[in-house]
Amino acid sequence: MDCVYICRAGENEELRYSIRSVEKNLPHANIWVVGSAPSWYTGKQVRVSQNLSKYRNAIANLEAIVSHPDISEDFILMNDDFFVLEPVEAVQSFHRGYLYDSIEERKDIYISNPYIDMMENTYNRLIKNGIKDPLDYELHIPMKMNKNKLKNVIRFGFLWRSMYGNMNNVGGIQMDDVKVHNPGSPESKGSHDYKNHGTTYLSSNDGSFEDIKENLLLIKFPKPSSLELA
Repeated sequence: MDCVYICRAGENEELRYSIRSVEKNLPHANIWVVGSAPSWYTGKQVRVSQNLSKYRNAIANLEAIVSHPDISEDFILMNDDFFVLEPVEAVQSFHRGYLYDSIEERKDIYISNPYIDMMENTYNRLIKNGIKDPLDYELHIPMKMNKNKLKNVIRFGFLWRSMYGNMNNVGGIQMDDVKVHNPGSPESKGSHDYKNHGTTYLSSNDGSFEDIKENLLLIKFPKPSSLELA
């Protein structure tokens, strides 16, 4: 099955270690990069201009995925800062619990935030579409998708993971998010403690990546992947 990254512009060290982790722990995945690829990457790619907002760039990348004839119909959607820390036979479906609860939790951190608005708009759209208790699929982990089903939810806009999971009755197992936020940030209240609690998946942000790289990724994945320039 294809493992498809949506990627920002730049040299992207996060992607380097994410690909290393996929090659080691998802060994049958066929990797694609959609969006912008760093100079060291030598694998399959679909270039998409990344000159819009982060959200609009991501939507453009998703539209390129669903329209590309060589990407498999069923695929694994990845972000460049997702890491697979243990061998995985098949990517399972997970959710974070009810979307309404996630919205209220985020409101405890922020008085106002554009992402809260997106969450609320997604929730309201799902309710309008007949989903009684929408689930939160905004976890920072790989997610198995189907191109045609994804195409049908991209047109709505909103948060595509939660739209996809709820509109297609994905279900899944509830879990806490594995995103590691930089200390002192508002989000650090819900940051995953990777040094004391191991997980199959892990995700970084700009403020936490170097710490994760030095203390974990360089140890687990020291060898270059087959898709890195020598």
